[in-house]
Amino acid sequence: MPTADGPCRFGVYNILHRIVLERLGLGHRVRIWSPVDSDYFAGIPAGFSALVMTGFAAHDMLEAALFDARPVESQPGVAFAIFDRHRRALLAQLERAGGGDLSVAGALYQVASGKLFGCTEILRQAAAELRGIKTARELPTVSMVGEIYVRCDPFANDFLVDKLEQRGIRVKFAPFSEWLEYTDYIHTVRGNKPGLSARSRRSCSGASSSTRTPSWPKSSAGRSAWTWARPSRRRGPTSARSSLGKPC
Repeated sequence: MPTADGPCRFGVYNILHRIVLERLGLGHRVRIWSPVDSDYFAGIPAGFSALVMTGFAAHDMLEAALFDARPVESQPGVAFAIFDRHRRALLAQLERAGGGDLSVAGALYQVASGKLFGCTEILRQAAAELRGIKTARELPTVSMVGEIYVRCDPFANDFLVDKLEQRGIRVKFAPFSEWLEYTDYIHTVRGNKPGLSARSRRSCSGASSSTRTPSWPKSSAGRSAWTWARPSRRRGPTSARSSLGKPC
């Protein structure tokens, strides 16, 4: 269970989990790993980090496709059946990939080729099947955002997505991987970590790399692309950095 800095409850969930396990008499049998938000992948080989991030993003996309199709499915339950089958296939594929080549070179090949450890094809098949069971019914759509743990745990948010769908409302869900991208970006800008590119170079060369804050692209086109890639940080680097709060 990850943790975080700042005045939010995300940093104490792991403590609650420990208390629950101790009360159940399982504290001595279950260990909780709580990486900090300054670098959730610290100490993990770069290739394995790429696999984990791919798995998170793939599941987010699969879930987004479910939430898009289920409110307008042709038969009750068919969308979830498709989702559940491909989710199990996705987990099995990730487990197989975990036993394969997790070197930096191997990870870069998976990204550059678009294979993404076999996840791309699974998502393509799921998208085609879910598209085939959608009706043309138009529905209002709302965006579901909020504290990362509560929004991602159905029990914690009182099954809000299901209840909205029962009322004829489609939900566009803020994905889990958004939090990882946000914390990675914030701590890179603050200079607390060198960023993925520097870590990859260090892993390839075996040499250490000094921490440095990424600079803005010089060309206007590059600056525009960088800005739109980070929708939550659309101001200049000075004003953006001065306004940063705790990553919670």
